[in-house]
Amino acid sequence: ARGRQPVFSLIEKRFSETIFDISQEITSVSMTLDEAAHLRLPGGSPALEITRRYLGRGSRPLEVARSVHPANFKYSMHVRLQHG
Repeated sequence: ARGRQPVFSLIEKRFSETIFDISQEITSVSMTLDEAAHLRLPGGSPALEITRRYLGRGSRPLEVARSVHPANFKYSMHVRLQHG
């Protein structure tokens, strides 16, 4: 959508720093009782955990985001590169 900004640029503005590294991990996990309750699922239900780390100069952590999704969650990504 037009006018949308990537999360990393919002973090850069918030901290007035440049992000040099972004890492993302996707792991299969069992939901805790609390996580499952929020999603109205039984505790221990299978899930995908996504952890993103946004690092500034000298590998200083600026933001860490963690989300837990039910096992039927679909993750997809599209990157369009502009050259020149």
